[in-house]
Amino acid sequence: MQIKTSHLILRPIQADDAAQVHGYAGDPDITMMMFLPNDTFEETKEFVERSVAEWKKDSPEYYEFVIEHDGKIIGGCNVGVHDGNKMSAEFPKCIFGDIGWILHKDFRGRGFATEAAAALKEFAFTKLHLPEIYAQCDSENKASFRVMQNIGMELIDDKGKRVSKSGRSGIEYTCRIKNFYPPELESERLVLRPLSISDMNAVYKWTGDPEVARFMLYSRYKSEADGLLWLSGLYSKDKWLDYGFVLKETGELVGSGGLYFHRAGDVTYTEDMWGIGYNFRRDQWGKGLASEAMKCILDYGRRTYGIKTVAGTFALDNIGSRRVMEKLGMTYWKDSEYTKFDGSETFKAKTYRKDFL
Repeated sequence: MQIKTSHLILRPIQADDAAQVHGYAGDPDITMMMFLPNDTFEETKEFVERSVAEWKKDSPEYYEFVIEHDGKIIGGCNVGVHDGNKMSAEFPKCIFGDIGWILHKDFRGRGFATEAAAALKEFAFTKLHLPEIYAQCDSENKASFRVMQNIGMELIDDKGKRVSKSGRSGIEYTCRIKNFYPPELESERLVLRPLSISDMNAVYKWTGDPEVARFMLYSRYKSEADGLLWLSGLYSKDKWLDYGFVLKETGELVGSGGLYFHRAGDVTYTEDMWGIGYNFRRDQWGKGLASEAMKCILDYGRRTYGIKTVAGTFALDNIGSRRVMEKLGMTYWKDSEYTKFDGSETFKAKTYRKDFL
């Protein structure tokens, strides 16, 4: 198997990877705050052999990947699977996972760790179906902690003790994220599925279009990489249903949107309430796809969460969005306004709502 993202390939480690793996696993400058390094090539070779053997088990206890970029191994990452019922009281009494990553120093600072960690999170939640995953790092390892935050993990312990293989003592951070991936849905013309870090290129086709981004909360993406943090951090909140919209006819991802539980004070919401949002590639406008997608998501939300009321806000000049809400049976509720995330523009707006019987 392989996991492909926009810039990386994550694949199971192989026996002949040992020399390249030792290039980073045996470098103390890279591993000074980790439980590595492997002091000798023989140690690395033994680790690789154990990891290859683990992949061959019916139920591996861990999945070790190498990270490739442009055909070269630039790092490694893994998912461990644990049974909390067999562990000490500090761990949850259920099956859970932990993830980790390491990059060669020549490839740091390019977003590759976040991209790999996001792909690893997706694998753990959508393929292994783990209910939650953890990650740990030295408190001085700011880069690794930032990656954990980028993929939506929450700091749950900042007082752990950590001793690296080199003997360095420090404070250990533990972060956690729960599995909030929504199920796949289907309408007449669309497959609605969770978005993936591998969707970065497709997403840019609408987020990079100034006409699509004109009335959105986000400002126009200037490159595909602008979508990295957004895609990496998805599915870290309960009752926050983000979907990608895929045309059944062509298999193309042509838009995204969803159903979101807002607390009072979010955007235009003055009370706790469910809200909707959506955007499509411009060549798909005017085909009724937005209302079709949102009806499907709303039906799921009502069945699953018992939603009684839903609201949506559109800029006064965004006639297309108003029509989508009207097709969904939503009607005028109040005048409002909203500001783009970067503060660059504020729009006079209207908020529509629908109360379900």
